[in-house]
Amino acid sequence: MTGLLELRDKIKYFFYKNETYVTPALRFVLGLITFITLNSKIGSMAILSNFLVVLFVSAICAFLPTAVLVLAAAVFSLGHMFSLSMELSLIGLAVYLIMYLLYFRLGKRDVVWLLLTVVMFFLGAPYLAPIAVGLLCEPLTIIPMAFGVIVYYLIQTIGACIDGGVEDMLQATMQSILSNGAMVLVVVTFVLAAGLVYVIRRLYIDNAWKMAVYAGAAFQFLVILVGGLIMKTKISIPGLLLGTILAVAGGLVIEFFRMLLDYRRTEEVQYEDDEYYYYVKAVPKVTVQILAEEERRAGRANAGRRPAPSHRVPAQGRTVAGNRVPPQARTTAPGRGTGTPGRTIQGTGRPVQGTGRPIRPAEAGAGVERTAVRSYPRGTVASEEYNES
Repeated sequence: MTGLLELRDKIKYFFYKNETYVTPALRFVLGLITFITLNSKIGSMAILSNFLVVLFVSAICAFLPTAVLVLAAAVFSLGHMFSLSMELSLIGLAVYLIMYLLYFRLGKRDVVWLLLTVVMFFLGAPYLAPIAVGLLCEPLTIIPMAFGVIVYYLIQTIGACIDGGVEDMLQATMQSILSNGAMVLVVVTFVLAAGLVYVIRRLYIDNAWKMAVYAGAAFQFLVILVGGLIMKTKISIPGLLLGTILAVAGGLVIEFFRMLLDYRRTEEVQYEDDEYYYYVKAVPKVTVQILAEEERRAGRANAGRRPAPSHRVPAQGRTVAGNRVPPQARTTAPGRGTGTPGRTIQGTGRPVQGTGRPIRPAEAGAGVERTAVRSYPRGTVASEEYNES
């Protein structure tokens, strides 16, 4: 975990340090992917399909605001539509004007989500779009995301009918815009899922971001599956399952980079001023320093613990020279530090050091057990005669 946090911090530091260069590079990559995708789907105008033109336009858009990149993508798509049919280009122009009047004239900051939604569709991860919008953006950003779904289905329909006649293409395009059940289902699902993710991630509960990701992915899967069966639209179950898994993975990556919190160290604070009394719940973010300190503390705690002995020999099982010595038969002999002669041990079972002489059978009797010569602290013996069997 520490290695992942260090990698995250390095990436964020690199981005902030080189933001002047990283932001244009990201715009360039986004423009390149967008233009190449348009050319692969509806590329019918030769000059716009030229790769050098794509590189040149992407490089120019990299140093301009994102709205210019969206405008360039609209011009590319209209140019390809015009090469197919002037009526088709007029339909596309009408759709783009409606989008501009409804949102883009007012909100220019999040207009990039239209392109990002289209790109996610073509990359096979469309269900990541509402989760990302719900986690990172405000509710107003749902509008360009919905427009991105409409643009994707428009381009997909034109690309599917590009080999047919002009009349078939116009009819399919109008049907796709006005009465495409799959498009309506996806738009409604994405709007509701993005709103659900936004609401859950703002709740004052633990792991709100993770719960928002899981809830949004599950909601999309169920609604599209059930709605597709009800509306009798063609749905790829493996594609839906794979897209849901990619959406969950992408949402967790966003949560890791944006809002990774340590709920174990949550603090609730109360304070007041002249007008209000405040109840504050503070949840610290997970950082490399905090995690490293916790690992050091855990290491010191484990190092301070002494391992328990693997086994302990009971007092009754101790032997001397291969003979088992019961506690009642353990005796001491006269000697330094042994106390008064003729004392026996009362089965304390503690190891001690012997300083006296061994007891011989001639002294204690023929049936006396051989015992270890040991000395015991004063006060742990009781006066008795030598034990005889």
